[in-house]
Parts: sequence; C-alpha cells; structure tokens
Amino acid sequence: TLQIGDGDHIAVNTGIITLSDFRQKHVAAGGEGAPLAAYGDYLLFSHATENRFLLNIGGISNFTFIPSYQTKLKAYATDLGPGNTMMNQYMKTNFNQEMDRDAYMAKKGQINDALLNQLLTEEFLTLPFPKTTGPELFNLAYLEKAQERSKTTHIPHENVMATLNRFAALAMVNGIRKQSEGLSDVAVYISGGGLHNPLLFDYIKSSLPTSKVESFAT
Repeated sequence: TLQIGDGDHIAVNTGIITLSDFRQKHVAAGGEGAPLAAYGDYLLFSHATENRFLLNIGGISNFTFIPSYQTKLKAYATDLGPGNTMMNQYMKTNFNQEMDRDAYMAKKGQINDALLNQLLTEEFLTLPFPKTTGPELFNLAYLEKAQERSKTTHIPHENVMATLNRFAALAMVNGIRKQSEGLSDVAVYISGGGLHNPLLFDYIKSSLPTSKVESFAT
C-alpha cells in the first residue's frame, strides 16, 4: 500500500499530535488496510436492537456492519465493489463531465443484460468479507474488456451508463443481503457522493424491502 503524506512533517509543522500510517500497520498485522472506520463507527453508532449497515458510496462502495447488542456477531468494515468510480470515469471520458448528475444519462438508457452479466463475473465480488479493492480493478479498462466479451462495444452511451449504475447497485445490494441473511431489524444508512444519485438510491431501497434504508448525510 502507498500513502501520500508524512505524519511527522504534519506534526512538526502544525504542532498537533498526529497519528498516521494506519493502513501499513493494518496490513502488517494481517489485515486489508482499508476501510479503516469500523472501530469508530462501532463506538458511535452501535444500537441495542438494530443490525446496522453504514453504506458509504464513494468511488468504491463499502459498508461498516454493526451488529446489535443482541447478537454475538462482530463489527467490521469491507469494500463491496464499484461505487461512482466507473460511472464518473465514463462521463469524464465521453462527455467531459465529472459525474452523471442526478443520474440524468443513466435514466435515459436501458440496462444491457449481456454487459451487466459480464461485469458481474469478477471474482472479487464473490470473495468473503472483509476485502478491499479500488479503481485499479474497477475502471474503464475493466469495462472495455466486459464489452468486448459481451459483444456490446457499440451500444449507446446512455445504455452503458444505465448498466454501470445497476452494476454498482447490485454489488452493494448483494453484499448487504449476504451479511444480513438470517438477521431481523436490519437498517441501512447511506452516505457518500452516491447518495445523491437517485437511481442508485432508489434501486438499493427497493431491493431491500424488509430493511430500513435511509440517507445518512452529515
């Protein structure tokens, strides 16, 4: 793992006690190095009866699972798969826009099942939790290979965006379903930039009908 910045220089130049290099230490101890928020999330947001998922939709999607006090399960954090990264990269490359604001492009398109099924074949999506990934895996090169294999290289841009949107949503929904199997009183609190993508949010909510799904903007 490679991190930018140096805790010693920050401490000397600001006079503030600085703790750093968490990722390297976590990897050295046999962990994944990310996500790092599980302990703080547990202290702040654990609940007597709710089994909680704090779902963060950034470039990569991840959740912190916080079991209720009534279970013997342990809290942990894990990556799930793509969040906004592939959609943002596609919009930047093809439209010179930073994002698909309000899912405008994806809403215009239709999901291509052949492409979606090919995107979903990535082994990472089936690995046990916890796990980590990044844009080094889920990127436009990954999309291009999936399009070649599914013979969908010439479908309209809006159909690609609709498919990428559903791909990201399924990576999250499938992960939450996997961890919440057999649990009752499940709540999913969504934060991150993807919270503002209505197509993502609505699909996640409709796909988890027995769970409470709410925004968690701070």
